[in-house]
Amino acid sequence: AATVHELGITLSDLGREDEAAACFERAARDGERRAALALGWLLEERGDRDGAAQWLGVAADAGNLYAATSLGILRAEDGDEASAEALWRRAAEGGIALAAYNLGLLLQAREPAEAAAWFRRAVDAGGAGADEARERLAALDQ
Repeated sequence: AATVHELGITLSDLGREDEAAACFERAARDGERRAALALGWLLEERGDRDGAAQWLGVAADAGNLYAATSLGILRAEDGDEASAEALWRRAAEGGIALAAYNLGLLLQAREPAEAAAWFRRAVDAGGAGADEARERLAALDQ
């Protein structure tokens, strides 16, 4: 499954998205959770939100925190804040800065102290969301 996943990455890099999607799906069905994540992201880029949610869910259920973060974004965009919060909380607790930032944004109005704590965790984790979290913390301190 890992080799098929790697082939999918190569095909995607070459712009051969249909073939890449087929490889990702085959590898994901064989249990390669990174392939489920890659397929979810590819389907999301193509505008297939339902397919993206399906495969991101597979990867998230298998413990992939990046998939949980991405699925949380889809759920929030669909208005399912409870699901988004649970997904982001799990990913943020696992050290994903973007999830901590998103969780802070979600909680900011109703739980400002907890939101600030998540913004701090995002800053500490670094990566995507850290700079935005730093800006939110500065605004909260004013």
